Amino acid sequence: GALPPDEMIGSMAAIPLSPGSGSDGDAGAGDRLSGDLREGYGIEVPVPLWPQPPQRVLRISAQVYNRIEDYERLAAALSDHDGRRR
Repeated sequence: GALPPDEMIGSMAAIPLSPGSGSDGDAGAGDRLSGDLREGYGIEVPVPLWPQPPQRVLRISAQVYNRIEDYERLAAALSDHDGRRR
């Protein structure tokens, strides 16, 4: 998709994800990934169903206490989590 203009870029981002396994409209599908990341990797990140099930997004927020390593760890956890589902 097209990128938004620079003036619309802020500290939060919603990253589209592929539909999760079992996310055929199940309102808990996004929460399952969020819970897996929290329990398996110690990462807190919301994964709401949006704009409508089964589509979902990963919402991140950049804060002064976050480091690039935090986002790299999130990317590695998502890759590992996806690999375990296959």
